[in-house]
Amino acid sequence: DANWSWRGLFSYGDAKVGECSLREGGIFSFICVDCGLRVADRGEEDSLEAAAEVGAPALVEEEQVSTTLEVVNNVEDLVQVKVYMPSAGSGPALFFRKPLGEGSVAPGARCRFRLPTEAGRGPETNFDVEVKVAGRKAKCEVVGEQIVFVDGIFSDV
Repeated sequence: DANWSWRGLFSYGDAKVGECSLREGGIFSFICVDCGLRVADRGEEDSLEAAAEVGAPALVEEEQVSTTLEVVNNVEDLVQVKVYMPSAGSGPALFFRKPLGEGSVAPGARCRFRLPTEAGRGPETNFDVEVKVAGRKAKCEVVGEQIVFVDGIFSDV
């Protein structure tokens, strides 16, 4: 029924680690819940807060459909972020991927990345996000219009 929707809330112990809208036939997974990253859909309250917009404007042309990805830094260190198209495989090709967007997010700040979408996918294009804090790195997979919260110390993964 078009009037029904589902929302998944995910927790690890007492700590909330993520939430998202669930669609019929959809698949989701968590690779590492101790990595210090939390992914959520953009809500009404999130769109009201100011966020600096970064990205590679040369990669997104005016008539091209684009989407945004927001990163919120809730730790006391500067966060380095790189956003990539999802990898199709593994091996050396991963080391030579060019980021679609990259930037730094100050402690307590938010940063919005404007990114190109895949043809036919619209704003729900998949992306790989790499976050570095104090020499440690964590990665997650997101779709456009989601928010990545950097909430804690990254584990050794």
